[in-house]
Amino acid sequence: MLHLADILLRMHMGLVPHLDFTTPLGGWGFLPMVALLDLGLSMGRAMVWSQILVALLLLPAIGWVALSRFGPALALAFGLGELALVTGLIHGETAAGVSLSMHYNRWGWAIGFLVAVLVLLPPREGETPRSARIDGVLLGLAMAALAMTKVTYCVALAVPALILLPVTGRGRVLVWGLGVSLGLLAIVAVVEGPGYWIAYVQDVLGTTGSARKYPGPAFAGVVFSPAYTGGTAAAAVAVTLLARREETRNMARGLFLFVAGFVVITWQNFGTDPYWLAFVALILAALIERGVLPGRGAAAATALVSLTLLAPVLLNLVWSPLRHATVSKEAYQPMSETRAEVADLYLLSERASEVKTERVLIDDDPEPPVTFEGRTLETCNYRGSIVRLARAEVEELAAAGFDTGVQPLVADLISSHWVLSGLTPLPGGAPWTYVGAPGIAAATHLMVRRCTVDARVQTRVLDAVEESGRSLSLVEETPLFLLYAFD
Repeated sequence: MLHLADILLRMHMGLVPHLDFTTPLGGWGFLPMVALLDLGLSMGRAMVWSQILVALLLLPAIGWVALSRFGPALALAFGLGELALVTGLIHGETAAGVSLSMHYNRWGWAIGFLVAVLVLLPPREGETPRSARIDGVLLGLAMAALAMTKVTYCVALAVPALILLPVTGRGRVLVWGLGVSLGLLAIVAVVEGPGYWIAYVQDVLGTTGSARKYPGPAFAGVVFSPAYTGGTAAAAVAVTLLARREETRNMARGLFLFVAGFVVITWQNFGTDPYWLAFVALILAALIERGVLPGRGAAAATALVSLTLLAPVLLNLVWSPLRHATVSKEAYQPMSETRAEVADLYLLSERASEVKTERVLIDDDPEPPVTFEGRTLETCNYRGSIVRLARAEVEELAAAGFDTGVQPLVADLISSHWVLSGLTPLPGGAPWTYVGAPGIAAATHLMVRRCTVDARVQTRVLDAVEESGRSLSLVEETPLFLLYAFD
């Protein structure tokens, strides 16, 4: 949430993602919130109401896909499921909580399901020139939105779409989709300048080569670990059922390709919830409804198993808005009491009190200690509340006379101190550091934490600082950090 607040405030100030600050996330994932901020809403209200705004924006597409592909019951289930994904106030998993963190992943799943259904299921009444045009336009809008929100979704779903549409004789849909999506992305290049896409690609490629290539289990773990093997088996059964007859064989290939794409998306996202199980159940139910699926009993059982495996996550998602509306504020405290822009964002008091460090007692293969500016840095990992840590560091910076001006370059993963203080963001910096030392050219100071949130990132930033050739002098030493000035 600190990361999200950082990006929103930067964009509210008129800064452009990739051009003015480094992030692998597309700007459209934040535009609804920024638009509401620009209209005068507080940040908390802008975050919550943006979920409703996006739901309204997607409603025509959801309605078209639901009514053209499914009967009444399935259309209603699909529509409600899409709206639950868009408006949920938790990223997923099963822990009872409230957070708009990683909202763009939910939006990406909802748009991704629209793409998959448009490509995999032709209209129930048969395709006409009009329906192909509508499908193509919606497909193009959806793919452009995914490219401008989180490019992983776009790449993972573009492959099956590009393969399946020509194979199934729906080339007109593909042509419309490519025309609309490429046209929209070209407009972005005109508005932001051609350097926008170069910067976006550099940010994404930098992340893929960073210390944080994927945030959860390895790819094989997302497919075959105990938590996911049941879902993998259900998908395999579904593909097998579709492959048994000639008329559904292309459908089997398509389902396999989309599930593979969704697995890649799951692997690339924190929480790794297999939302694609709902897609498997939906496709099986739709084909049962159309009367084209052999082994109807087995298909219904597979669909039921898929939904059952995902049920805890879905229930948490559906329940989260009500939990948010009824939660007691007594258990929370303001994220910042000094920055008015984030005054209505609240942090669990229990979480705020978590100020923990971690040290290794026995290490059979220790990493060599990090040395910087002639000093051997402590081996210490911070495992508590990042907001609490940043607030304490802001207080120490203020006590040392650094309470205004540009915030320091921080040799660590997250460095949103300016969000909690009177500092200003580091030009060219990063709300979340993946690689290098973004913003070093404009930095006047460097903060080196004694206990790092991510030691790998600290090493990369310090290496980049040394490679830059800029000389440093130590100007402040506190219990939490070392502060250097760039000469």
